Amino acid sequence: DIIRHASILAQARHPRLEPAYAGYMSPRAKVLMVCTGNICRSPAMHYLAAREWAEAADVSSAGISAEVGMDATPEIRRSATAHGLTLPRHR
Repeated sequence: DIIRHASILAQARHPRLEPAYAGYMSPRAKVLMVCTGNICRSPAMHYLAAREWAEAADVSSAGISAEVGMDATPEIRRSATAHGLTLPRHR
């Protein structure tokens, strides 16, 4: 499911996402997760990546045709919960 695949991606390590790189503190990476509506895929990846990358990255999400006030579907919430991820109400 989408959370399992997102988890694999979020656990990927890139030198820029490590706390110390080449002997100096690297700046925090800025990561934007984008999908169509910003109600399932990108919010799930947003919170998963934020958890996995912690202090190494500023993570946010957006949708290319998002509707204000839409929240994550019950299906994505169940999948997130099954993978130990909490999705707060997302706008």
